[in-house]
Amino acid sequence: MTSVLNLNTKAIHLMREGLYTEAITLHHQALKELRSSVERDQHAEGPKNCTSEGKQQTFIPMQTVCLSGYLSLSFYQDHHAFSLFSQALTIDPVDLEAVPSVEGQNCLSVVILYNMGLAHQLQGMRDLNKQKKRFKSAMSLYKMAASMLTKGSSDTGEQVNGLLSLAVSNNMGHLYSHFCEEQEVQDCLQWICVILELDQLNYQDLVGDDFNLFHMNVFLLHRQDAVAAAAA
Repeated sequence: MTSVLNLNTKAIHLMREGLYTEAITLHHQALKELRSSVERDQHAEGPKNCTSEGKQQTFIPMQTVCLSGYLSLSFYQDHHAFSLFSQALTIDPVDLEAVPSVEGQNCLSVVILYNMGLAHQLQGMRDLNKQKKRFKSAMSLYKMAASMLTKGSSDTGEQVNGLLSLAVSNNMGHLYSHFCEEQEVQDCLQWICVILELDQLNYQDLVGDDFNLFHMNVFLLHRQDAVAAAAA
């Protein structure tokens, strides 16, 4: 899956330059190559033998990539608006090799879907003429990512990755707030609360700059009567 990781990295570099259309094209290519990799593995190993012996780790650490130079965090937090998590995600190849192939492929799929959704979302915030279309595309990708996270957790019995789940849920909430869909906003905030509490109980490190935004969104907006529309 090295080629897929490389495509994701190249796409993130393009996102940092504001070249979202080009980044989305590379993400599509990465998903296509990932599907081909899954099909090759299934053909070679058979449907009942998808993991390799000796691979015990199932939690895959995420690495964040700051897409600096677009909009500051304080801009999103004004007037109790729902803040966007504007960092792309990637995985270290060493960490990916340490998990069974199926879990690695699923996790990488979700990462790419999230990054592609973020590219659409940022592009929509920049291009107001195509904002509705971009936001709908972003929401569709986030929903696919959320579905894969939920299904993967149900199938394996493992806890979903905290940061990856938080990023997807948070940015769905940002989009729902833009469309003034208050119940959906609160549903996303409630899910963020659940993830934060679960990871705290499991002694995972959900502190630091990567997680401040999630805590702040919950603190300011959870169970509020109304949430200001997200800035765009």
